[in-house]
Amino acid sequence: MNITAFSIKNIIFILAVLTGVTACSDVKDYSSHFHNYIQLSVQGNSALNEDDTFPIKVNILLANTPQQDVSVLLELNGNNNEVLRLEQPRIDFKAGEKTAQVEIYSNQKGILNQQQVVTLKVKSYTDNNMEAWNEQDIIVKPNKEIPELTEEQKLLLDGYKAKWGLDLSQFMGKLKCSTTITFNSGDYGILYDDKDVKTYESNSIITLSPKATAEHPMIKIISNPLGMNSFLWEMMRRCTVENQIWNDNENNPEPIAILKAINYNNNEVFEVSLDELEIVPSEQIIKFIKPVMTSPANEEFGTEATWLNVIPFDYHFSAWERFKEMAEANVSYQFKEGDQEIEKSLKEAPESYQLNPTYHLTYSPLDTDGWEDETIYINPSASYDTKKGTLNFSFPWDCQISSGGYTIIRVTYFLNPISTNNQE
Repeated sequence: MNITAFSIKNIIFILAVLTGVTACSDVKDYSSHFHNYIQLSVQGNSALNEDDTFPIKVNILLANTPQQDVSVLLELNGNNNEVLRLEQPRIDFKAGEKTAQVEIYSNQKGILNQQQVVTLKVKSYTDNNMEAWNEQDIIVKPNKEIPELTEEQKLLLDGYKAKWGLDLSQFMGKLKCSTTITFNSGDYGILYDDKDVKTYESNSIITLSPKATAEHPMIKIISNPLGMNSFLWEMMRRCTVENQIWNDNENNPEPIAILKAINYNNNEVFEVSLDELEIVPSEQIIKFIKPVMTSPANEEFGTEATWLNVIPFDYHFSAWERFKEMAEANVSYQFKEGDQEIEKSLKEAPESYQLNPTYHLTYSPLDTDGWEDETIYINPSASYDTKKGTLNFSFPWDCQISSGGYTIIRVTYFLNPISTNNQE
């Protein structure tokens, strides 16, 4: 469980930053011989839909504080048909400054039929001692259509309004949400390495669940549930392909062999939805915790299936879908263990080296304190206030690489005004 997902690359960068801080502390010695690395990191979401109006915010951090004014020029690579625009590509750092931020917007062209990965890169800089540390991928997704309700579903909405005075159209359509994620001290630096609190401003598309009945109103979040799609994608990468253990080819070559066998690539699709959020009008609450099988039974090892009461996110991950298809086709992978060449079927791959998001992104139950530490646990809850126009969720969350306990997540949706029907 106490797996350090902090990559060697990040550690080296922090050492470079700390070296710069030391050199620039009391005496402000700007004569450091280290390269002044330029690091790019997204603040919040790293993905947006073509019709989104909010920007992606990217932080720029210099490893050392510059002695003189310097400039950095950024560019977008792979920006086919200019689906994105970069506000202020030239960043000017005054002497003594080492942080800045740029914003990237969608041009709202509505032309994509599949996601496009655009890469923000450092194009040039005015100080020869500078060097680009990394690049930053931005995912642009096609617009999500708001589903049109069937006549039967419209009758259900009329029934809810007549029975409980609940205008469920307030909950449906494209809703703005704000998601705040607070990491505990044990996960700080493991799940996230720059801040212990992250806030995501985004949108979700919500409709009536196909499982709704006259007595049990339910909604379904068909895109970006709880504002967590980008967060879950980043955590999935940290649990797997960006995990230090997965990248130790010398001592642990099996994960890389698996990724090679399934042709893992940087344009994988990771989409999340969430169904069966049951509204209880008499209490103005929403039930959203359900039993989920997080690990199947394994007859070979004599283990039973693991079921946990968690949020039943439904994941569509292209690499996982491909893994399952290739495993059924008896595709194998090869790697070297010491002096021995090993060949295994994908069906035999250890579960921890597979790419099942449900396995990697769940660890403990959410309805009880699985860590037995009340200081890092809250009871999951969701309530709404149609007069204030808000829908609020609060819950704990953890994953396979959590080392300190639960992360606390709070979400606020901003409902449509009463009598507005976004389904028309």
